[in-house]
Amino acid sequence: MRAHLPLIRPYIFATLTVCLAFAVKSFIQPYISTSPPFIAFLVAIMFTAWKWGFLPAFFATILSTIVIDYWLIPPANSFSLRPADLGTLLLFFLVGTTMAYFIHRQEHERSQAVTFHLQLQRLHKLSTRLLGEETFEAVLQRALMAAVELLKATKGTLQLYDPKPNALHMVAQVGFDESFLHEFQHMPLDLATCGAAYQRQRRVIVENVGTDTEFSHLAPLYARHHVVSAQSTPLFAGDRRVLGVLTTYSTDAGKATDEQLRVLDLYADQAARTIEVKQSEIALRLSKLDLETQVSDGEQKLRDFAAKLATVEERERRALASELHDYLAQLLTLGHIKLKLAQQSLAASPRQTERYMRETAEALQHSIKYARTLMAELVPPELHQSGLQAAIRWLADNMAKQHGLTVDLRLDPEPLNLAQHHAVFLYRCVRELLINVVKHAGVDRAIVTLTVDAEQRLVLTVDDHGRGYDPAVKVPSGDEHFGLLSIRERLDSIGGWLTEDSAIGKGTTSTLGLYLSEPALQSSLRVARSSVSGDRVEQTRTELQAQERLPLE
Repeated sequence: MRAHLPLIRPYIFATLTVCLAFAVKSFIQPYISTSPPFIAFLVAIMFTAWKWGFLPAFFATILSTIVIDYWLIPPANSFSLRPADLGTLLLFFLVGTTMAYFIHRQEHERSQAVTFHLQLQRLHKLSTRLLGEETFEAVLQRALMAAVELLKATKGTLQLYDPKPNALHMVAQVGFDESFLHEFQHMPLDLATCGAAYQRQRRVIVENVGTDTEFSHLAPLYARHHVVSAQSTPLFAGDRRVLGVLTTYSTDAGKATDEQLRVLDLYADQAARTIEVKQSEIALRLSKLDLETQVSDGEQKLRDFAAKLATVEERERRALASELHDYLAQLLTLGHIKLKLAQQSLAASPRQTERYMRETAEALQHSIKYARTLMAELVPPELHQSGLQAAIRWLADNMAKQHGLTVDLRLDPEPLNLAQHHAVFLYRCVRELLINVVKHAGVDRAIVTLTVDAEQRLVLTVDDHGRGYDPAVKVPSGDEHFGLLSIRERLDSIGGWLTEDSAIGKGTTSTLGLYLSEPALQSSLRVARSSVSGDRVEQTRTELQAQERLPLE
């Protein structure tokens, strides 16, 4: 009797509610002039539907119809009905049933909304806890336990895909013993529901393994671990790649409701996002350790390179200061002296003053021309206007005028896909190598070749047939050789190279190379680098007047 009491209790309360409605109707009727038809019974039906659902409310509707027919419709205490009274009862029954149904549906939807809201709150708490876990294993264990609790399952596993054995590796479990863990640490993709879910990239549900046509061969395995039904849900990464599978097992036959499965999808999605974050953290931590090791190994090289670069810059500053002192400063000093003399003779001899002013103007004019020529030699305007090839042609002409070195040019006529700072650097490299020919080769002729090969490598060679040197003999690191060292290290830093082929009495060939295409440059540097490319060197127009030959040393 006690076992059936929860089933019959709603109907007992429905009967009591109808009786209460009849009592209220009988009690208040003498005290009011008019009364809405059967309103008390409709209230009873509404209350029953709200409190106990549709079936008890439908029972209350039937019971109310009987009470109204027997006691309230004349003749009283009988079931005799006129056609109009029958229509009234049928209308009451229809209205009562409709109200009961809609109240029941509304209450059911409200209950589902409340349940879904609570589940979302649990999902939010789960997300917070997942991100707060310090270890990767704790994250996976908490996600699995939340899914098992949601589906009211008894066991569960969470497996991540391992590409090396091409299998699912178990990383978390609930409810299984050590023998199961040892046997199924790695699960082949063609063995169970988890492998099927991974391969199909969709959920796989087995309501009863004993009657399932596809997975009935798993019945002995399931029986050994007291499992009857299961579901496997794949975990998707942001790029739709399957990270792994979450599987829950139950001792009872059946499947989860659609609402539970929708919430499970939210749990699985949150778990997948968290797994991605944790895996990224682990990868970043390993990358950081590797980077720290590389930085530690390269710190000394960077310090050495910085020291050498500072030495080269100081050498260039001294050379520029010497140039300015030896000629430009003398011209400006001469102009200053002439201007003073003109000032002193202004009153005594206007003709003498005019001569001093003319000589002062000539000195200033020579200074301006010298400054412009010096700027042009450092970075010729052709480099900005027409590209590297035009700048090398200007340099060859200037080397012939200033140093008596004839330079034969063999230049690729096609425009270069070369950034401006690289073009300026290569121009200075060629100038440095030609200056070395003037200083050390003992010849008055050199050859400069510029080509672009099939691998999009720019190759510059400076060749002479001078004295040469023995590469086996260590060259002293004086200022005259520091320029080559600087060129080599600068080229290495941007993915280029410098080689020298020389022998005593057979001259020297210096070869510079630099990748023009970005993919090749990235491969050379082993690190992603960005560069700005164009059809040629950036067009920045610089107006220079007529240039004057620099004074010979």
